[in-house]
Amino acid sequence: MGASFETRVYPTSLGMAKIKEVWNNEVERSLYEDGHNYSGGIGMLGKGFDLKRKTFDDGHKAQEHILENQEKWDGAMACIYEDEDGVEWVMIGGWCSS
Repeated sequence: MGASFETRVYPTSLGMAKIKEVWNNEVERSLYEDGHNYSGGIGMLGKGFDLKRKTFDDGHKAQEHILENQEKWDGAMACIYEDEDGVEWVMIGGWCSS
């Protein structure tokens, strides 16, 4: 079976409670639209996420960290990074079974 790599990005200014709410809503929507089995969508990652406290210099490094450290059957991983304007973002995602 395969997997696709999916991420979503949210500004930290939303607050972690709101980010979790939005992520969980997107997971529910994916499950509804894409199905509950091997869809390759973020619904396969499930609700919630494991936030890594290390802050990365840019989105590419955050994505690379998730790519290399999140396992296909695990839940979503989240990383914080700062863009070139100094704005902090949370990237959430991982390998979604398909």
